[in-house]
Amino acid sequence: MLTGPGDKFHAVNFRCMHGPPDPLKPPSEADPCAYQGCKACEKAEVPSMLQAIWILNKEMLSANAHIKTGHSFGSGYLSWPLNSQPVFYWQQTQKAQWCKIYMAGNPVIWRGALLLCGVMVLLLFHHLASVWMAMPPRYGSPQMMATHRRFMLNGWLLFIGYLVAWLPFAFVERVAFLYHYIPPLLLTFLGGGIAFDLLTVRLATLRLGRGRFCVSARNLLSLGMICVCAASSWYFAPLFLGLPMAPVEQGKRVKLLDTWIDPKNHHIGMLRDFLGQK
Repeated sequence: MLTGPGDKFHAVNFRCMHGPPDPLKPPSEADPCAYQGCKACEKAEVPSMLQAIWILNKEMLSANAHIKTGHSFGSGYLSWPLNSQPVFYWQQTQKAQWCKIYMAGNPVIWRGALLLCGVMVLLLFHHLASVWMAMPPRYGSPQMMATHRRFMLNGWLLFIGYLVAWLPFAFVERVAFLYHYIPPLLLTFLGGGIAFDLLTVRLATLRLGRGRFCVSARNLLSLGMICVCAASSWYFAPLFLGLPMAPVEQGKRVKLLDTWIDPKNHHIGMLRDFLGQK
């Protein structure tokens, strides 16, 4: 086990999980222990691997629970679905241009996926209400019925997984950041894909054009969405990759990332911005 600044959080028996003492590295004045040839380690009862895992996670939980210091880039869990508080990592000036790196999501893709995922949730509860009222939905074909059932099953799994990955942060009192939302975000993208498939299932049979240029309306709509996502990714890429830009142009793009920010209260600020209030 390698030493580090985190050793001070652990007891001697945990720090001594290094194996037999190394006679070639005795303690010195500069490094009085180094856990190699340390007399305290020779007498310590070293925990097993499972015990060490339990001790480590317990100490990590305790250390995080005692963090009370806030941060200017910190945000609450309610603001994360809207990508409302970017984290500023790095900056550098190159002549008359600025280079900056933000941890933030593409607003178009992030909020578009959230909108589609919201549609999926509405469809899930509509289906649940139909089953509860003994009014099953009508299907145009067996294929549509099978598709609908498959996506409903996957949709419920994703929705429950999203809540499990996101809602526990409501009980976290220490400062948190936007990157803590990445696991639920991935499930949002999957849920958005399910909603898109459900909404466009009838467009798959609608053909546009003639001959070799004949394509389904669903594929054409998918291509349009891919182009929008690619264009927005190109537009915001300098903020994520630290590419040099003129300060004025960079400020315009940063402002689009900061639209939903209220530095005083992220939860209330998010709701105020959503309702259009000042």
